[in-house]
Amino acid sequence: MTWTRVRREAGTLWVGAVPDHPEWTALVEAEGAVLTWDVPGGQRLPSAEVHHPERAADWLWQVYGAASEALLAVAEGSEREVELADEGGPLAEPLAALARLGWLAAWWPASHVAGVPALSAALLAAEAAVVAADVEAVLDDPEAVARLLGRAAPAVHALAALADHPELGSEARALSERLAEVADDFGAELPAPAPLVADRGGWALAAGGEPAGGVTAMSGGGPLDWRRLPPGVVDAAAGLRWSLVRRDGRLLLDVAVPRAPLAYAERAGRATLRARADAVEFPLDAAEDGGAFGGAAEVPPSALLVPAPRRTVTVWAPGYAPEDEAPPDGDALAERQEPVLLHAEERLTAGGVSFAERVAALVDPEVA
Repeated sequence: MTWTRVRREAGTLWVGAVPDHPEWTALVEAEGAVLTWDVPGGQRLPSAEVHHPERAADWLWQVYGAASEALLAVAEGSEREVELADEGGPLAEPLAALARLGWLAAWWPASHVAGVPALSAALLAAEAAVVAADVEAVLDDPEAVARLLGRAAPAVHALAALADHPELGSEARALSERLAEVADDFGAELPAPAPLVADRGGWALAAGGEPAGGVTAMSGGGPLDWRRLPPGVVDAAAGLRWSLVRRDGRLLLDVAVPRAPLAYAERAGRATLRARADAVEFPLDAAEDGGAFGGAAEVPPSALLVPAPRRTVTVWAPGYAPEDEAPPDGDALAERQEPVLLHAEERLTAGGVSFAERVAALVDPEVA
């Protein structure tokens, strides 16, 4: 049994507290409430932001248990400490599984440097579609299952390729059959797509040393803020590299960001990144060999007066993150991101929980 607080704040009822950082947060938007889990913290029962108690009361007891004091506190609108049964109600496990699959799609830290392989977005969507179909009645979005089925179409090929795998075959066949059933129930078609083509160049690190045709005057590195970048595009643990290069009589700031391991060409090809430093802003384009995003811009000679440890380079994806946020603090980012990397490494060692994680741990990622 665990204790948590139920409170009212500005017309909203809260069961427990949301995780400290978005990178740690798995969530499900349900009828009248948003449920959240602290993923690295191993939270079993969710916290809840109940913005419509009447709608949430129809199903919330199935998360916290029929005799839950939390449900009574929510219904009464009171503030109190409540005791929750660790196992929760019948919806606790499937909603947690759906939230975790969403977290894996958004925050899984694929990294060559940390040895964390990329997960198949299609397999994650296939698993999520199957789970979402079982809890569709309590989801806030009536089109959630249909959208997941659309993203799951490429998984048909991956599951067929895995059907004869000695350890994963039976699970692949079962997921394939269940996915077909859900698609039929929701009137969706799952065409047999062409095989996914993984880009092995994504495993390459960004080129080091001095850029061609120039002399490096100063170089250094910096952190990447995952909140500003689409999932599965850059190496989550590598960080960025920058160089001040004298070339053709000009001083250039050169920035390189390694791509995620085995990022699919379609995903990485759609990504548009930009860098900002020394009062200049410029695009970072994907290298032809697939190893990194890179770009350069001319900076004034005074840029050489900034000590390397004090130089801040910010990288973000336009349209995905605000352009005017303050530069990331390296220590703060490490505090937020290190638990996620450790969590991913532990799950791979333990065999993971989702099928996509088990595939990544056991199979050449090109298969899925």
